[in-house]
Amino acid sequence: MAISCASQPTRIAPEIETAGAATSYGTVSIVGCEDYQKKNSLVLDCDARSNELSEELKSLHLFSQVIIGREKATDYFIRLKPYDRYPYYSRIGHNPGIFILSIIIPFWQTSTYGYDFEIFSKHSKVNIRINTLYEGTDILWSGSLLINLSSKRGIPRSHSMAEKAYLKNTIINALTAKTFNK
Repeated sequence: MAISCASQPTRIAPEIETAGAATSYGTVSIVGCEDYQKKNSLVLDCDARSNELSEELKSLHLFSQVIIGREKATDYFIRLKPYDRYPYYSRIGHNPGIFILSIIIPFWQTSTYGYDFEIFSKHSKVNIRINTLYEGTDILWSGSLLINLSSKRGIPRSHSMAEKAYLKNTIINALTAKTFNK
């Protein structure tokens, strides 16, 4: 019996540059998004992207608390930069016809992964931009089992774990940078 399999791009997380990096950086508030024009009605709005980033930051355990909205008592603030993110249900794997056909015929879709935001501290006048955005091609096909053997590809769960490590190490490097802590 043939089955369909998904394949997504993966990346290697950057090394943590500071040996004595803290395990918790206090609290962070996601204060919203910069204004921009959405390409179409499927693109997620600021609230949805803020919620998505909030859940991701909570799962990283870098901050003792992640708050959506301006909170004066927080240590750091995040403002999202413009980028397009589509809801999960708009992806190729959610169409039953394509899913069945993908046993024989490969289907692909380009997706944007990662986040783009600015983080700033109430103790510093420096804003640091954290941009982990990149585009990758998702492949839905039974042959994806073989494609996933490549070190640059993986099943969706391995992709998600690699992205979390990438985001976590990028944030740690930014928060421990000498220019940020002036």
